[in-house]
Amino acid sequence: MINKGMGGPRRAASTMRRTAQGAGQLGQFLAEARDGTDTRVRDWVERVRAADLSANDLVLELVKEVIPDTGSIDDESLRNAAAEALGKLYESDPDIDIFDLTDQQISDAIGYTIANDVCNRMDLQLGQTYERLKHQPQEVQRYRNDVKEWVHEEVRTVMEQYRTVQLNPQRLAREVLASALRVFAE
Repeated sequence: MINKGMGGPRRAASTMRRTAQGAGQLGQFLAEARDGTDTRVRDWVERVRAADLSANDLVLELVKEVIPDTGSIDDESLRNAAAEALGKLYESDPDIDIFDLTDQQISDAIGYTIANDVCNRMDLQLGQTYERLKHQPQEVQRYRNDVKEWVHEEVRTVMEQYRTVQLNPQRLAREVLASALRVFAE
């Protein structure tokens, strides 16, 4: 899919630039929320904490703040990917404080966002193909979930190479996306 449908890993990374930007913005926002370095972010966090939102509502508010709704399919895909990534953090630790994440957890959020958006793009590219397959919808969904798991693991493997570097969410997101797309092209 990367080599033929998207024109190779370099072109795919360029096409998915918004994915890297959005994942990087999410990571940057989470780091600023933790560190309290940006007044606007600090004020937003205080306002949201005061609202005493559920985990689901908190994730939706955070995603809405970081990735505004522009109406584009790309941004909607990215918003869904980020929400799913943050939800995965809550799944792994229900007591997590989303505004006090470790660098590792922020890196995971970036990686999950990228992996989820890659899978969303795959679904967009292959949507009609899914419909024409001679398999039952449940079987197609099972295959799709297998691919999604594989994508998540590949992104996690790529992320491991960059964890020793001091957290720079924007650079990390760009490099992980480009590297992951090279892996997928092979």
